[in-house]
Amino acid sequence: MLDLLQHYGAIIDEILDNDDDHNALEFIDYEENYQCANGVWLCSGATRCAIVDDDCDWIVKFDLDGNHEDYCEREARIYRKAKDYGVQDMLVPCIDLGFWREHWHLYAYKRVEDRFCGVGVFSDEESKIANKYSSSPLGSKSKSVTVGLLRDWGSKMMERLNELCIDWRINDLHGGNVGYLDNKLVIIDYAGYLEDDYSSEEE
Repeated sequence: MLDLLQHYGAIIDEILDNDDDHNALEFIDYEENYQCANGVWLCSGATRCAIVDDDCDWIVKFDLDGNHEDYCEREARIYRKAKDYGVQDMLVPCIDLGFWREHWHLYAYKRVEDRFCGVGVFSDEESKIANKYSSSPLGSKSKSVTVGLLRDWGSKMMERLNELCIDWRINDLHGGNVGYLDNKLVIIDYAGYLEDDYSSEEE
C-alpha cells in the first residue's frame, strides 16, 4: 500500500502546487465534484473529501478540517469489526494508509465498478423483509437499497448486517452510499453521520 500512498500523495502535491493559496484541499464546497487534473477528481461530502483517479482501482478519502469526528478512522474500525459479524464482504474494503506530508491522513477504499441505480419492482416477499428493517439504521433511508442488498446477499446476511448497523450506528445507507463490486451490491460509505461523541465504542 506504500505505492498507493505515494501515488495519491503526489496528486495532492500537484494540486497544492497549482493552487496559489495552497488551500485547495482545505476549503471544498459540500457535495461539489470537480476535475483537478486529467482523470483526477475531487469529490466532497458533508464531512470528507475523496480523491479519485480514473486509472486507479482504489480511491482515497480524508476528513475535512474542523470536524468533531474522525469519520475515516471510524470507518476503518467498522471494517475491521465487520469480520466479527461475518459481513465484511458487504463493505467496500477500507485501509489506513497513514499520513502524507505529516498532515493528510489518507484512507484507501476499493473502487466500485458501478453505482446503484435502483432495483426496480419489489416482490411481495422482498417488500415484507425490507419493511422489517424500515425503523432500523439499515433500512431507514432507502427501501430500494435494502432490497438490493437482500437480493445479492440473502436474508441471513441481512440480519447480521442489521446487527452491525445498530451496534455501530451506521445510519446513512442511501443510494449514493452503495455500489457494485464483483457484481454484488456493497456499502461504500458506512461511517454513519454522528452528532455526538462515539468514544464509548470498543476498539
